[in-house]
Amino acid sequence: MRNSIINANPHKVIDSAAKALPQTVKAVDVALSDIVTILGYPTSYLGKYAKYSLDMLKNDLSLRLNGKNNIVPPPIYLAAPLLQKCQFTADSEHLHSLFANLLATSMTEDMQELAHPAFIEIISQLSPEEAKILFDFPNPLPMCAIRIQKTQDVSNNGFHQTHPLGNQFSFSAEGIDYIPHIILYNGVKLHTLDDLRKIGSITDNFARLGLIQLDTSAHFVNQEIYSQISSVIQPFLSAIVCPTDNEAVIVPQSAELTAFGKQFLKTCVL
Repeated sequence: MRNSIINANPHKVIDSAAKALPQTVKAVDVALSDIVTILGYPTSYLGKYAKYSLDMLKNDLSLRLNGKNNIVPPPIYLAAPLLQKCQFTADSEHLHSLFANLLATSMTEDMQELAHPAFIEIISQLSPEEAKILFDFPNPLPMCAIRIQKTQDVSNNGFHQTHPLGNQFSFSAEGIDYIPHIILYNGVKLHTLDDLRKIGSITDNFARLGLIQLDTSAHFVNQEIYSQISSVIQPFLSAIVCPTDNEAVIVPQSAELTAFGKQFLKTCVL
């Protein structure tokens, strides 16, 4: 099947933007001219798709910077690797937007210092689905783990141990994390245990990239914060086969944006 994006005519897109935003397009051209010259763009060996991605980025910049009178050339240490990394993102709206927003921030005089070069590598290590999540990122970040652990119906003194957040949660006991680091992300559908594992992996990637910090030994004290996540996870517990004298339980935990993560969202999500 032929890719409609590769066969698209980017010149029509750029020409229409130039007519609607002539001053902004000219400012973007001037600001990026040195970087483009150094990288040798446009060149035929990049292929139609890569050129379309770069043209699309240029068009997006014109829209994002329209009306601003403080457009400056981006620092080459950021713009050059960014242009290289974004060559093949045209078919991922949210990955492309992250790159475009980062470049636009680096070209805005009073925001340029927010544009950290590490953000380029962070974006390049996100999946399209992860990039989409960042545009509607939850706050706060209640997190849970499904654990298989020893059944503890009663405490040592013979009384049932009730978790302060309610009976739907359990204290961590001897056992293993069956699915760790579950956070509900808007727009991610959860139908199977594998879906839960996938969002656990998404959480791990956000943490690996330094955007969020995980705390498996603490939880929020407000029970309402966990109401949605507990209602989503609870039906999955019955599908988990546990060894004798073990049970599948939900252990509440927490996560939070790091300072670096907040800067990333401010710079790249806008």
